[in-house]
Amino acid sequence: MHAKWVIEDKDEAGIRPNKTFLALANDSRGPSNLRYSEKNLRNYITARLRTSNVNVDVREMMNYFMRMKDINPNFFYAVNLDDECKFRSAVWVDARCRASYEYYGDVVSLGSTYSTNKHGLSFASFVGVNHHGKSTILGCALLGNEEIPSYEWVFSQWVKCMGTAPQQIITDQCKSIFRAIKKCVTRYTPPVVHLAHYKEVIAQTWRLSPEQRELEDDAADSRGVIPCATSSPMERHFQQEYTTSIFRDVQIEFVKKANCRVSVVAEQGPLVCMKVEEEKLVNDTILCVPYDVHFNRSTQEVRCECNLFESSGVLCCHCLEVFHSYKVYKVPNRYVLPRWSKNIKCKHTYVKSSHNVSRSDESHVAFKELCAHFYNIAQDFVNDDEETALLHVALEETRAKLTAYRAKKRSESVVDSHNNIGSQSSNVVGVMDIQAPSKVNTKGRPKSKRLGAALEKSFKKSARSKNKHVPPVHVCINLDPASLFGIVLWKKLTVDLLFCSPSGLSGVNSRCKIRCCYKPG
Repeated sequence: MHAKWVIEDKDEAGIRPNKTFLALANDSRGPSNLRYSEKNLRNYITARLRTSNVNVDVREMMNYFMRMKDINPNFFYAVNLDDECKFRSAVWVDARCRASYEYYGDVVSLGSTYSTNKHGLSFASFVGVNHHGKSTILGCALLGNEEIPSYEWVFSQWVKCMGTAPQQIITDQCKSIFRAIKKCVTRYTPPVVHLAHYKEVIAQTWRLSPEQRELEDDAADSRGVIPCATSSPMERHFQQEYTTSIFRDVQIEFVKKANCRVSVVAEQGPLVCMKVEEEKLVNDTILCVPYDVHFNRSTQEVRCECNLFESSGVLCCHCLEVFHSYKVYKVPNRYVLPRWSKNIKCKHTYVKSSHNVSRSDESHVAFKELCAHFYNIAQDFVNDDEETALLHVALEETRAKLTAYRAKKRSESVVDSHNNIGSQSSNVVGVMDIQAPSKVNTKGRPKSKRLGAALEKSFKKSARSKNKHVPPVHVCINLDPASLFGIVLWKKLTVDLLFCSPSGLSGVNSRCKIRCCYKPG
């Protein structure tokens, strides 16, 4: 049991099997003292995952949810079951994620992996951007399939948890996370391992856990600031307000402002329409790219067609140059976003993530405690042979007493179970009633499972049908081979050679007739 526990524990922690084998061999004073090889160890890991009971996987996941809920009542989870109590989908959000959403829930990215385990479940993650411009987790889900009803249920439960819907949702923006997840979990990985590992996987991808990285970034901002690139008082204001990561983006725009030229196009009262030309270096060539900027001199409201502020919350160099032209040296409050502020202490930083707790179940915890207790006793009596012998005798006597106690307890529980039959309510779905999802075919990707596959197929079929009804245009021309070669390269035409003059294509004055077929579109 000790070897099995070590193997399972280190496998869950992401330690390679060869490292685990070396650790066990070191404890036994060499590989020759082990009764198994490294290959046996690898086979045990694979077999344990392959032969795990599918219903046990789902029930263990439910126990995990309830355990997290006991640790922190703000932990949220929801499970979708069908009429036969089979698992469909699940959503879970820990307390820290719920608190983070209050600050970073304006724009949320949603991405999902394709089916990665034997149950055919897809792992999905809601990801936001914190005040340092870095990714932060806002919730996760397991989907039974990628069809619209599954996503509708996941969205509705996630919004129910958060209280309000985000302003915008972006898809497929967290691919690095899912690449890392696919490396660390296989299709044999039980669902509960997805739940317990997802933040550890992300921590490996980002070198630190999201919580730890955010704390370190906050600490770095409190220690000092990076110097300004210009003498603008506006830049100094952003330096004092914004986090270092976001201020670097602002600073880039202040540097680019030197390449901008402003000219007034039209004025109507306080409203001014201007053209700002930005000089850009493209392939050693200076290009002047014009942008339309609208400015209100009374309210100091500015709007540029590049929409950088609307998309990323950072003023563009074109707006900054307009402010400079009209001697606006103080940033209007509407353009200093609290979202990027380093002076606001977010309350989620005080919330401990529920997933930081140990992933071991109760039996593993008890086993660790017993081993630690025994090690403390053994180290005191291991140097004397008689004391060691007495300890062995005491252990055997204890084993016999525990075996007799277990047999007595088991017989009593059988009698109690017969007396309590029928006392449970059939209206309440318990953890033991939940079944695993139906078995899926894992040989290749099912074409009908991917969202949008049918729509893409319809588009392709429509395009082929449309091209069939468009008659080709045939053009017959006579020209020499050199001109033919030039036209084929220039127009990128596909040509069919019909016939050549008797002199062939080798002579300078040779002629040939070709047919150029062109289909519109």
